[in-house]
Amino acid sequence: VLNFQLFNHVRFCVGLTGALGMICVAAGMSVPTSVKSQTLSDALIAAYLNNPTLLAARAGLRATDEKVPQALAKWRPSVSMTSDYGMSRITNTRNTGSDIDQVRHPHSMGLTISQSLYRGGRTLASTSEAENNIRAERARLMDIEQTVMFEAITAFINVFRDAAVLNLNSSNEQVLK
Repeated sequence: VLNFQLFNHVRFCVGLTGALGMICVAAGMSVPTSVKSQTLSDALIAAYLNNPTLLAARAGLRATDEKVPQALAKWRPSVSMTSDYGMSRITNTRNTGSDIDQVRHPHSMGLTISQSLYRGGRTLASTSEAENNIRAERARLMDIEQTVMFEAITAFINVFRDAAVLNLNSSNEQVLK
């Protein structure tokens, strides 16, 4: 699912790159060539793959994904095993003065398998709740992704704007000399 989402977002970012590139060219913005420039696609991909907020949201989604198997496990039987082992020593003193020692090693083992036949609909409800939580977490992740992409685009465009302002100020300074 993550690879499919990454593909869709990269495709979205590439489309945005083309549109924003045309806007930048139309506005006549240029970046000084002495600095290694990064394309908008590269910036968006880097933000998508490395942003700590996005990484935390993805980890939260993975944790939420695990709740469905936990809820489905209620349909399966539960097995428990117990065992005990011990030692006891009994010393009997006879009237004749001789002692009889008895050493015993009591032990027991038990295996319990239980299967709920009906839990009052709790298993269905917990499974449905887990699936709905996953949907909500995915929507939250998409919201965070959109916010991060918007912030990356804004920062990228601000760099172009500031570079254009710098070039304009340099040109004005040259003209005034």
